[in-house]
Amino acid sequence: MADTEGWASSFGKADSTTEGQGWFESTSTSHAVTRGRADTESWTQSVQEGWSEGRAVSRGHNVGRAHGNGVAQAQALALSGGRGFMGGFSAGMVPGINIGRSWQTEDDLAIRLTELTRGLESLLNQASMEGGFMTTALLFVGERGERAAEALIPQAFHGPNVPTPVLTVAGDENLRLHALAFRPSIQPFADPFGVDLLWSRWGTLLTPGMLAAFTAPNLFEEGTLVTVQEKLPPLAFYPELDASTSAEEAVILGHLVSPETGDLTKVPLKLSRKRHFHTAFVGDTGYGKSVAAERMVYETTRQWQLRTIVLDFGAGWRKLMNAPGLEGRVEIRQLSPGGVRPLRWNPLQIGRNILPEVQWRSFCDIFGAIAKLGVRRQVAELREALRRVYLGAGVLVDDPDCRADNKWGHVRADEVHLVDAAAQTALADLSTDARQRLAVERSRSVGLSHLFDDIERKLTSVPPRDSMLRGVLEGILFRLHPLVQGAAAAQYAAGDDAVDLNEIVPEEGGVAVLEGGAFLDDFSKAVLLGWSAWHLYTDAVIVRIRHGVTEEARIQIVFE
Repeated sequence: MADTEGWASSFGKADSTTEGQGWFESTSTSHAVTRGRADTESWTQSVQEGWSEGRAVSRGHNVGRAHGNGVAQAQALALSGGRGFMGGFSAGMVPGINIGRSWQTEDDLAIRLTELTRGLESLLNQASMEGGFMTTALLFVGERGERAAEALIPQAFHGPNVPTPVLTVAGDENLRLHALAFRPSIQPFADPFGVDLLWSRWGTLLTPGMLAAFTAPNLFEEGTLVTVQEKLPPLAFYPELDASTSAEEAVILGHLVSPETGDLTKVPLKLSRKRHFHTAFVGDTGYGKSVAAERMVYETTRQWQLRTIVLDFGAGWRKLMNAPGLEGRVEIRQLSPGGVRPLRWNPLQIGRNILPEVQWRSFCDIFGAIAKLGVRRQVAELREALRRVYLGAGVLVDDPDCRADNKWGHVRADEVHLVDAAAQTALADLSTDARQRLAVERSRSVGLSHLFDDIERKLTSVPPRDSMLRGVLEGILFRLHPLVQGAAAAQYAAGDDAVDLNEIVPEEGGVAVLEGGAFLDDFSKAVLLGWSAWHLYTDAVIVRIRHGVTEEARIQIVFE
């Protein structure tokens, strides 16, 4: 409906020239019945003024008014046909002014209904492209938690990327049966649009993004506090394991603690063997780092039959001696002299799978780093001294100087049983494995005391004026001194009774704990534990490479 009121005033002048030519032929048949009534009202006022060169002035004034009402009804049937041609030309200029006012009304209910249907259409379009899920979101609570759920759920699920609004209603017994079967209820509901695919009584059609908001909400709190955004995501209560992981391949390390309330839950924390890799337990004193590591070592050793080495600065892992399922498979040795079961070990003995040249250089680098020796002079002097000691015992079996030596360049009579070769066989004619066994056996006669004596002999031959070299050598001797005196000299000396670190743990799986104890200085602990860790890790890597990466790891090393 429109009500229009307008006023117009116009003035115009036009010059026109029209020329036309036309030809038309038509045949028409028509029948018409017309009945009409018209009411017309008009009002006109005009003023005209003209001037001419003939000195004549004329003025005219005209006022007219008419009124009429009319109603017309017509019915016509016509049939015509013809052809014709017409042409012409005209030109003119007419200015005009028009002022009007109009009103328009809108149906708000229809607009809102259109928006709703458009939203449903968009949901169906998105679901047709991305997939849709008829979902029933359930929250199981007791009587005390019902009111909290009604308040928390709308708070947790809000924003532009989650289904809104969220209605929290109490279910019935039939819905409980569907929940126990993990199937949504499709009980029909009064649908005003007649689209049964959009919702049921307890379920709603959700897109993958909407469903993710229900399954993994990023805003939620236990309790009645106002929901806030977490700086870090909360601890996952149900860790995802690979579908191919069997029950035997996963170990339970404990039960999860609620990140919101701090309460211990019944949710198990599982670890699969495929996910078992480098792990760090970090926390303040008293947070349970050692307890968590002990539980992991216990479960993985017992269930996966791993060989575990624990390098402990203190003496906190002795409780594993009484662990059920590990009876007779736990070995504890002390690094400090005077222990109940001291570790009788020669640090300079070559590992059974480690090349002599690799161990020679690595010992100097690790000892120099822990002792904070100078790299350019002190580590270089230490490396040359250890090379002289190893060459003097024929340990560097691949070194040209060793192979050219008349004493060590061939297989000796007392070494025939090690290499399965005749005496006087040249080292170059032996296999790699045979030379490795020979290097391990010869290194049993070389200890830290021999290295200390070699550096001390060089120090005595240094001129007094060479204060630089004397300082370098004296610094090395100062660091070696705690390991070559007193009870430590006997514990870490050369000899056939020295154990191989790789033989402490039985092959069928067990735990070996190397305790630093309270009666050994920190420097000696760092050297012994660091060097033993390098030995164990390097040997495990070499074995893994030889057997292929397809074989699962069999050893784990723990640093306390």
